Amino acid sequence: MKRISRLLRQLIPEKTKRAVRRKVDRFVARKGYPRIDRAHPVDFRDLVASPLEALERAPGYPVLVSVPVERCRGLGLMAFPLSSDSPHPHVMTARSWQRDRQLAYEDSPLAHYYHAVTPHTAADVLGLPGAECTPTLAAMDALCATLPWIGVPGTVARLRRLQLSRNEMWQYG
Repeated sequence: MKRISRLLRQLIPEKTKRAVRRKVDRFVARKGYPRIDRAHPVDFRDLVASPLEALERAPGYPVLVSVPVERCRGLGLMAFPLSSDSPHPHVMTARSWQRDRQLAYEDSPLAHYYHAVTPHTAADVLGLPGAECTPTLAAMDALCATLPWIGVPGTVARLRRLQLSRNEMWQYG
């Protein structure tokens, strides 16, 4: 792969690379993702109380802020706190394994959580009960579910997620 990359760098003129880069930069900027040319983050750790204030003070730059662990949330929309006494299934499992190193995954809080909340259809993922659900969503696999503001069709999202899973499984065995 490195050999191919080196060969392509030699074959494609620098002028062409810059032209393509400019077009890509303009396209992604219109989508709300402007390029920040290798800017170092502005360090606001212990200087501001709010991440929003840091973003206002350094518009367009990445920022570093200190956030207490108790204020952090995990599992996406579930928004479990991440403090040491949290009901977050990962935190509970870590606490359980600290007490009992022989605890099998099947008996862990994480396994119980995933058994209880694993969605089977796209309607389950979106939290749409039977009466509010369309037959299409009820028939779609859970991996096809996309939030309306994402704008990616369900089948495309499913294929991306499957590919991501395959890559992770291959990489980590």
